[in-house]
Amino acid sequence: MKKPPPSFADRQSVYHQYIIETPERDDLKQFLGSHGVGTGIYYPLPLHRHEAWRNRGFPEYRLPESERYGRENLALPMFAELTDDEVDYVADRVMQYFKSRD
Repeated sequence: MKKPPPSFADRQSVYHQYIIETPERDDLKQFLGSHGVGTGIYYPLPLHRHEAWRNRGFPEYRLPESERYGRENLALPMFAELTDDEVDYVADRVMQYFKSRD
């Protein structure tokens, strides 16, 4: 399963970051890296799991959606100089990965 960023009828994203979500994040990241596609992971550890949170004596929470997001988010290349051919290459590699899983 893969989940693209949300879109909204009343506004358009500037796509400062292009984040997808997938339970196969780590395998996809490795696959893309082996094909020369750099990726990133934003907020791998939810705030309530950070040592600083615990050291302050804040309560422990179970926040399953925050924890899932920390495990599943993957940033694909997104910058002004990205060419259409590079966008196509990244998209093709992502689709190739998921087709190989079917």
